[in-house]
Amino acid sequence: MELLRVAPDLVALQDNAGQTAIHCAAAEGHHSCLNELLGIGRTARDVPLEVVTAKTFKHGWTALHYAAHNGHAECCRALMVATGQAPELVGALNLTGRTALHLAAQRGHAKCLEVLLKTHMAKQLLTTQSFDGHTAMHIAARFGRRGCVKSLARRLPDLVKVKNHSGHPCLHEAARRGNDSCVETLLALGGAVELSATSKKYAHSRGHSEIADALVQMEKRLAAQKSMKRSRSMPNTLPNMTF
Repeated sequence: MELLRVAPDLVALQDNAGQTAIHCAAAEGHHSCLNELLGIGRTARDVPLEVVTAKTFKHGWTALHYAAHNGHAECCRALMVATGQAPELVGALNLTGRTALHLAAQRGHAKCLEVLLKTHMAKQLLTTQSFDGHTAMHIAARFGRRGCVKSLARRLPDLVKVKNHSGHPCLHEAARRGNDSCVETLLALGGAVELSATSKKYAHSRGHSEIADALVQMEKRLAAQKSMKRSRSMPNTLPNMTF
């Protein structure tokens, strides 16, 4: 870090890909170096917000995207501390419309997910949909990250009902990829409120017969429950009739 002391402006320098030293430290999980770069624990002037939130040229990733994607929870925390949980960082979208939470869910990094959801922007992160309409829950279900599915649903149960721009809930994403543990979890969480015929079709066509059977059985149970509710709502006595 001697170079930084001699030439502090180096922290803002971007390479040909748009990466700064902050990106590199966050991506590799070098927590102590990241603290130095961010000025945490020293009295020097703060690093400008636009430097910490800088995005790479090709994918539009911030340092927080890199830290979350690679599972470096302490780096995620350091970045948020340095910026005061600035929306420009925490809610930043990459070029496909994904936040750092999407990337943590994709890779199954539960600790990063926990750090990201301890911000004042937690609900916004949970409901943010990428440019193809995927929430972090869709991504977790697609990649079979059961722990992340449970954690996300615990914070916002209605996420299991949100549909992407193709009209599919997260249950569909789990079924089409054959992620049986996520299908089981989502069914238990109420993700089968609207069972899609397409979900069953995908499961069958891709050889996930057990998942398809589970969806069919759940559909039958839901139909039986609806029928029972209707019967309970009907009067159970004949009206009085006079002759």
